[in-house]
Amino acid sequence: MKRGPKNLGLFIAASSALLLLLSGCGSGATSAPAALTGPVVQVFTVAGGGQTVTGKVAAADSVQVSSKLGARVTAVHVSEGSRVHKGQVLVELDPTDYTAAVNQAQAGLQQAQAGLAAAQAKLADTLAGAREQQIQQLQAAVEQAQAAYDTAQDNLTRTQNLFNAGAAPQSALDQAQLGLAQAKGALDQAKAQLSLAQAGATANTIAALRAQVDQARGAVNQAQAALQAAQNNLANTKITAPMDGVVASKNINPGEMAAPGVPLMTLVNLDTVKVDASVPQTLLPGLHTGQTVAVHVAELGDQIFTGTITFLSPVSDQNNNTFPVEVTVPNSGGQLRAGMVADVTFAGGEAGVEIPVSTLVKQGGQTAVFKLEGDKARRVAVQGKQKDNNWFIAASGVSIGDKLVIQPPTDLKDGAQVQVQGGKTP
Repeated sequence: MKRGPKNLGLFIAASSALLLLLSGCGSGATSAPAALTGPVVQVFTVAGGGQTVTGKVAAADSVQVSSKLGARVTAVHVSEGSRVHKGQVLVELDPTDYTAAVNQAQAGLQQAQAGLAAAQAKLADTLAGAREQQIQQLQAAVEQAQAAYDTAQDNLTRTQNLFNAGAAPQSALDQAQLGLAQAKGALDQAKAQLSLAQAGATANTIAALRAQVDQARGAVNQAQAALQAAQNNLANTKITAPMDGVVASKNINPGEMAAPGVPLMTLVNLDTVKVDASVPQTLLPGLHTGQTVAVHVAELGDQIFTGTITFLSPVSDQNNNTFPVEVTVPNSGGQLRAGMVADVTFAGGEAGVEIPVSTLVKQGGQTAVFKLEGDKARRVAVQGKQKDNNWFIAASGVSIGDKLVIQPPTDLKDGAQVQVQGGKTP
C-alpha cells in the first residue's frame, strides 16, 4: 500500500486545439472545419483523493470451452482475438457416428410405440368382452360338435352290436370307440370356449394384460430417453460460445481429436473488468461494497476510470495481513486489458471527493464548479467543506471522473463553449 501525496489523484487532461486547413485540389476544394470558439481553459480530472493501492486488472468473466464428446474436429471457426457472441458456433466435430445413433434410436422408439399400441388394443378388446357375432359363432360350433358326438355315439352302438354278433372285427369296435372319444373332446372344448366368451375375461387375465401395457409403456419411455440422449450428443458436435467475449487462447485445430472435458479455448469478457487489490486494515472502516473508487493505469495517460467495490474480504491474507478487495470497472472502450497494473484510489476518511479550491466559484452565497460536458462548461452547485488552502471536499455535485474547469473566467456562463488547453496542478 502506498499513501498518495496531494497530487497522486490529480490527472490533468491536456490537449491543444489545432485548426487544420485542408486546401482543395483538382476540380473541387474541401472547406476547413469550423474553428472552436470560447475561452481557453484548463481542466482538472476528479480522482477522489484519499489513499491509493496497486492492483491487477483481470477479466470479470472467463470461461474455458471444452467438448462433451470424443470426436475428430472438422472445423474451427474462430482464432485468438476473435470477438464472439453467446450461442455462436466455435468448433464442429465429426457427426457421422452420432447421426447414426440418432437414426437407430428413432427406429427403437418406433418399435416400442408399436408394441405399446398392440398391448393397449389387446387390453381394450378384452375389457370390451366378446361381441354378439363371436358368441353366435361359438354357439354354432357347440351345436356342430354336439352333432358329431351324437353321430359317433350311434356309430359305436351299431359297431358294438355287430361285434357281439361276430359280424365286425375288434378293430372296427376300437375305431368306433376312438371316434366317440374324439368327438367328446371337441364338444367339451367348444362348450368351454362358449362359456368363456359369455362369462368374459377373468380378473387375472385383465391384470396380466394391464401389466403388459405398463411394460410396453416403460419400453417407450426408455426409447424416448435414448433418442433424447442421442440427439443431445449430435447437437454437442457443434460447440458454441457460452457467453459474449473474446477468444483469449485456442488449443485445437481441424483434424485433431477433441476429448471430453479437455479445454479447447478460453473466452474472456472485457466489457467489464475487475481490479484485484489488497488494503490494510486501517482503511477498512472507510470502505464498503458499492463504494465508488478511482482507477488509473499509468500507461493510459491521465484517464480516470470509475470503479465500484464489489467484494471486500472478511478474512485477511495470512501472508501479508491485508484484506483482498475486488473493484469492478466498466470497460466498454476496451482500453483496460487483463494483466495491467492499476492504481486504485479510495476516498479518505471523510465522505466526498477532493477537488482543487481553484475550481470553485462563489456567487450569491452559492458554491459551484464548471463541469466539462463535451466542449461546453456546465455550472453545477457543490456542497462540502474546505480541507485546507488548496483542497475542498465536495460531498455532492461532483463525481470521480468529472472534468472541472480550473480558475474559470469571471464572465464564463453556464453552457458556454470552451477550448481545453494544457492543465496544471493547482
